[in-house]
Amino acid sequence: MKARVAILCLLLWAAGAAAAAPTLQVVEHIWGFDGKAVPGRFVPLSVLIVNPGVAPFEGVLSLTKGTGPVSRQGAEYIQPCFLSPGTSRWVQFYPFIGDEWGDWSVSWGTRADAQFALKRPEMGPPATVHLVDPEAVLRRDLKLKTFPESLFPTCGAGAEALHALALDHVPRWDEARRRACRDWLLAGGTVHLIAGPDGNAPRFTSELDCLNTPLDQFHVGAGTVLRHGRPVDAALEEVQHQIQARAATLTRGKKILLHRVEDYLVPALNRLVLPAHNWNLIELLTAVYALLVTLVSFLLFRKAKGHWLPLGGLLVLVVAFSAAFAQVGRQGYGERGSMYSLTYARALDAGRYDVTQWLTAFVTRGAQYALAHSATHNLYASTQDYEGANAAICSGKDGKALADIPVFSKQSFLHRGAMPGPDLGLQVITSKGEDTLEALTLAPGPAFPPAPVEMWVVHRRNVYPLARTLDGRLEASMPAWGTVDQLVNNDSLYKDQFVRQTGNWREEGPSDATVQKALRRLIGLLMARSQGGTESFTWCFSNEAAAMAPDRFQVFVFARSPESFGATGGVFGREQGYTLYHADLWR
Repeated sequence: MKARVAILCLLLWAAGAAAAAPTLQVVEHIWGFDGKAVPGRFVPLSVLIVNPGVAPFEGVLSLTKGTGPVSRQGAEYIQPCFLSPGTSRWVQFYPFIGDEWGDWSVSWGTRADAQFALKRPEMGPPATVHLVDPEAVLRRDLKLKTFPESLFPTCGAGAEALHALALDHVPRWDEARRRACRDWLLAGGTVHLIAGPDGNAPRFTSELDCLNTPLDQFHVGAGTVLRHGRPVDAALEEVQHQIQARAATLTRGKKILLHRVEDYLVPALNRLVLPAHNWNLIELLTAVYALLVTLVSFLLFRKAKGHWLPLGGLLVLVVAFSAAFAQVGRQGYGERGSMYSLTYARALDAGRYDVTQWLTAFVTRGAQYALAHSATHNLYASTQDYEGANAAICSGKDGKALADIPVFSKQSFLHRGAMPGPDLGLQVITSKGEDTLEALTLAPGPAFPPAPVEMWVVHRRNVYPLARTLDGRLEASMPAWGTVDQLVNNDSLYKDQFVRQTGNWREEGPSDATVQKALRRLIGLLMARSQGGTESFTWCFSNEAAAMAPDRFQVFVFARSPESFGATGGVFGREQGYTLYHADLWR
């Protein structure tokens, strides 16, 4: 009888514990803005979580690529979450989509029922969507993919998978989302303003008042705003056609030379943190060791009467050369923690940039390190996408990356955010030519980098070098150097790609000239990426309306990175890097 009572109590306790343990459910998830992921970009992943239990959930949601801890690829994306019983909420992650392969899953514990496998995302171009109010009773049908305004990212960097928005009302946004939309527009987005039933376009305030300019087409930074009339009856088809005509497209390259941009940018940074070993001496010691082991073994075993003398001789030889190899090849003799970065900075408004950074950190002490930047919202990813990285990333407001880095090793990251920098202050002084540029003169601002390494301008996919004149202005050299498609080729990708780094920099690290030489050859790759890629890329984005605009000049300036682009806290020691600035000017 007592045994039955004990078993009954145990079963009741287990049932109560199971009921108390919150079991969440994933009801819906949305990749990107139109259900597709953009390769080579950070993509918002919106997940609707429900707590059907009777106990509140307070913990961490984790997004991983791979089918389990053993097969995990890259870092773990985490977001804190609190859910009361019987409630639901949307949780957003910002994973970096390196390629089209691999499965993704969301988890909130270690149990089997605390895992949810997501549908593998389909690859697509940056989206063109109709922004809608999910609570609106009446909604206009524009025959476009719709996206809920409540899920719009809270930072412009999180919207790089978005190409164009169709707006027929004023979204009910907080300040963060209004600022995010403005930054996205300044960085090259497109907004289609649709007139309401009264024939008037929506009227915006505060951060989005730049949309109120009373022109049919105008520019805000690098972005474009177009006004459309009230789409009724036959006019609706015309509005749809106008919007779709400016949509981005995605194609596979015809002459693929690289799978991912990171496969070439990151190794260039990694070579800068290689230790300055004396490889000639190491190779000499190896040859001498192999020779002595062979000779000593042969002579001693041949002449010795016992086996103790030969074994003792071999032991002495092994110990001596082990000490020699340890001395010559050891790490830590004067090396310091360091970080090297390559930055692509798209100009927003005066003195602000939409920054994409590739970083490699080298440490001399094993520990858990936190990577953070001064941006209000930061997005991070590990570039180690083919195997698991011992890192956790919390993107968004005050976002940071936490990584457990072993002693004398390196870790690479990808970072995005809006950060302050020098205002290039560029202005068009003179320009000639419509289809083909005949002349272009620019005036730089007072904060323009004093010693730029290279300067270029892209007009209708033609690339022209820029040079300083005696009066300090910038003048395009004619004829064109080539086209955007010629920026990436076998020579630019593979020249010195796998050559061993040499030198003896020890304490001071590689010189600035060495860093500049290593990163300078990647300018063409970054410029091609900014144009959506070329036929040498696995995936190419194209938008003919923007790329072939005759009144648009895209200026690129390669110079040393400002301190404002650096990581905060100084936990990685000295940071060196170069930045490719990208500014759009209109005639």
